[in-house]
Order: sequence, then C-alpha cells, then structure tokens
Amino acid sequence: MEGNCLSDRTVLQLTQTMTEPTVQQGSFTIPAFNSDKTLKPNIASEIPISIPRSRIHPWADQPRQYFSEASVLQLADSFVTHGFKGTLVVRPHPEIAGDYQLIAGERRYLAAELAGLQNILCFIGDFSDENALDFSLCENLNREDLSTLEKTLGILNLIEARFGILPADAINIVNTKGHSDKTAGRGPGVRQSKKTVSHELEAIISVLQQFGIELQTFRTAHLPTLKLPAILKTAHLKEGLSYLSARALAQITDEAVLKPLLKEVLTQKLSVRKVRARVKEALRANPKEPINGVEKVTPDQGMGTELGKLKVVIEQLFKSKSDIEKDAVKVETMKRLIKELKELLQ
Repeated sequence: MEGNCLSDRTVLQLTQTMTEPTVQQGSFTIPAFNSDKTLKPNIASEIPISIPRSRIHPWADQPRQYFSEASVLQLADSFVTHGFKGTLVVRPHPEIAGDYQLIAGERRYLAAELAGLQNILCFIGDFSDENALDFSLCENLNREDLSTLEKTLGILNLIEARFGILPADAINIVNTKGHSDKTAGRGPGVRQSKKTVSHELEAIISVLQQFGIELQTFRTAHLPTLKLPAILKTAHLKEGLSYLSARALAQITDEAVLKPLLKEVLTQKLSVRKVRARVKEALRANPKEPINGVEKVTPDQGMGTELGKLKVVIEQLFKSKSDIEKDAVKVETMKRLIKELKELLQ
C-alpha cells in the first residue's frame, strides 16, 4: 500500500439505494440497521448507518489505547443530553459474522456505552488489517492530545503491518543502520551518505515520511518513550504528563524519591522547566542517584571524585566507539577534548 492516508480516499457508495426503513437520531434521518445487508468487498458506506452498539466490538490493534476518563465522562453526559454526535468507522468483524469491529472513534464508543445508547452512527468499510491500522493511525496522528508513546507504538505496528518488520527489529534497524545515514529521508536535493541504505530502513523511512517525522527525530524523541519506567508511562498516557517532563523524571531511579515528585508535578501542573529544576534538586539531595546516566562516585574510589567520573565517561565512550567513529562531528569533538586533557598533564 502506498503512503496516502485512507482518510484522503473517496468513500465508495453503498451496494443498495437507501429505500430501507429509517431511524431518527438527533437531526439525522438515516437507514436502519439491516442484518441481512451484504456489502461487496472494498465497498464502504457513503453516509453513516445506525448500528446497534452491541454489534460493535473494540479492535485490539487500535493505536490509541488510553483516554482521559474525565473527557469520556464529559462526552457521555453530552450524549445523554443531546444524543449521539459524530460517527464511528467500523469494518465487518473478521471473526464474528454479522458484527463489526471498531476502527476509529473509540472515545465516542466508550462515551456512548456509558450513556447507555443503543444505536450508533457508523461508516462501514471493508478494511484489511493494514488499511485499518493506516486509517486509524492517520486519524489519531491528527489529534494534538495523542501521546508520543502511543504515536511510537502505532508507527511500529504500521511498519509491521506493511512490511512484516517486527517492532523489536525496526527499533534495532533505526538505532544501528539509521546512524549510518543521518540525512536519509530528508527529501530530494540532500546529499546522501555513501553507505547504502538497507531496504528495511527505506521501508521504515517511508512510513515516517508519511507522518512528517524525521528518522533522527524518531530515534531520539520517540523511541526513548519505550524505555520509560512503568510509573512514568502510566502518567504520560493517562494523566497528561508531557513526554519531556517524563524524560526528565526518568533520571530518578529511586521510586521512593520519584513517586512524591511525580505527584507534585501532576498536582501542581509544573512546566517542563520547573520539572527539570526539581529533578536537579532531587538528584543533589540524593547522592546515590545517577546524574545524566553517569553514576556518582566518591573520593574513596581511589582517583578522586572528578577523575572517577571521567573514568566512568571514558568507559561509556569505549562502549559507543563504533557509533562515534561514524559521526565526523563527534570525532572532531573527541580530538579537541583529548588535546585539552593532554594540556592538563603539562
């Protein structure tokens, strides 16, 4: 499948003219649900159809897994007062004959369930798994409140659906082969690395380009969300903690320190700048905590505090040797630092 969102495609017409019984839903007069209606392959409804809520089932691969409880309750109250607004997108259920699987509109579905609505307006499409995920991801990526973690998981799922590249393999490709070509995926006219970009990496880049995400941005700003501690993932997904604040808080590894600080951040709605400041204070107040990934050392380690830190950094540099050697800027930086260190010995 090419990289166009399904939301940009024209929805094809119904197989039957709309002369069937109708149902009044708010200001809409729409066709009533007919369990005998047969949709031809790849045919979708041009206008929404009222379907019993009990015949609609959530989709496990829906990229958006978490919703604000308050927003769902607010929408449910609105449905009770004003009736159902908007539409869902569904497809014939692949395992339950006569039922439907939800592709887009899960927040409305949850709110309709809370409101006790019996029928819901839906567009019906005969989506493949790939098309359904593509459509759902496109819809969700247009939402400002979709979390970075959910975007990351959704994109990895889409890469797997389109190209058969498992999420773990895609992550490994981005973190290894992706480093060898910093300019990959930045459009025409940009000088590419002499090294050949693998077919797998090209496939990954094609998906990222569809959603306007640079390869390097995906590596540095999206993939790290997968490594967040569980407590921060939950806060990021369910409680509105920003990704930047979550990354700052992730520097604290002691949950006894992290939990009260996280509660303070959420309760007081602290800005990212204030969160970073509070994290620095917490790290200084707890000597056992690592700072920026470098473990604190004490003078009794034999080399003195600062030299001990330098030793840890050098060990980490040796572990990252292969990546550093591929980056000309980093190599030049290393040369400059080595020269400065030699001057200390004179």
